[in-house]
Amino acid sequence: MRHVGTTVLIVVVGWFNQPVVGQQPESGPGPHVPDSIVLLRDVVYSHAPGANGRMIELKLDAASPKQSQDKLLPAVIFVHGGGFRGGSKDAGIPLVIAFAQGGYLAVTIDYRLAGAAGFPAAVHDCKAAVRFLRANAKELGIDPWRIGIVGPSAGGYLSALIGTSGNDGALEGELEPSGVSSTVQCVVDISGPIDFTRFEDGVRREYLTLWLGDDLQEYKRRAKEASPLTYIDDADPPFLLIHGTADEIVPVEQAELFNAALIDAGVETEYLAVEGAGHALRRPQLLVEMGVFFDRHLGGRAAAVFRKRLDHQPKPTDAPTPAMKRDR
Repeated sequence: MRHVGTTVLIVVVGWFNQPVVGQQPESGPGPHVPDSIVLLRDVVYSHAPGANGRMIELKLDAASPKQSQDKLLPAVIFVHGGGFRGGSKDAGIPLVIAFAQGGYLAVTIDYRLAGAAGFPAAVHDCKAAVRFLRANAKELGIDPWRIGIVGPSAGGYLSALIGTSGNDGALEGELEPSGVSSTVQCVVDISGPIDFTRFEDGVRREYLTLWLGDDLQEYKRRAKEASPLTYIDDADPPFLLIHGTADEIVPVEQAELFNAALIDAGVETEYLAVEGAGHALRRPQLLVEMGVFFDRHLGGRAAAVFRKRLDHQPKPTDAPTPAMKRDR
């Protein structure tokens, strides 16, 4: 597999400081859905045991172009963040609508949170969502072998683990649908933790106990089993890693470690380091970078949609010009 190790240092300030992908929506009216887009809410993609063993419905929202297509669409899955403890698929609705405008079928999924079920429940849920799309590709009008996944924070971690563990049956789970692959064709990981063995003490470990367990020995065993770094091999799909250099929750060294390990394995990877940014990235410019990546690997037109939105955002007359340093 061709590998490209690219590190991009992005310095963006001023008018780019706006909420973007993965931020929880503020209360208020529902999302605006353009006339050209169909948004389906609360589609059940699987069933799984929740708290007290009771079966619950796992749901997704799906956006797609309304106009009939003469060719199969690529698909993108959005996985919300929330520290394994909170968040919902609602966070991804504006993003999946934008992807649909760019010729994708895009879905935002709910998954079991750590309060109901710890590792590996959410991993099984995400893999079931991939299988749901692939098993229903004909009905959905998508190409079953052009599926990408993206998420911020915990969602970035889950996306990364879906990417690296695609050939490892140990994390597949037993949720329906079965009988089809849960592999994806490309991954965007935004601010996700990659190696939990480096989170063994202090506030970061305390933050993860619901996900990996309270007992230290159990935590250490699960930390390796749960880390995307553990499963890297040369069959992994292309990755785009986006991380703030001043991330106060997931240190930027996690992204640097992941990028180096992917390159060593011969996996195609790009790494965008956002100078001075913390954990919650608020740079709409990054949506363009993400769109370019997905378009290149899946064949959509999302980058043009994100560029148009960026061009139409109000820009103060005294805003500094963003500078980008690209190191290859």
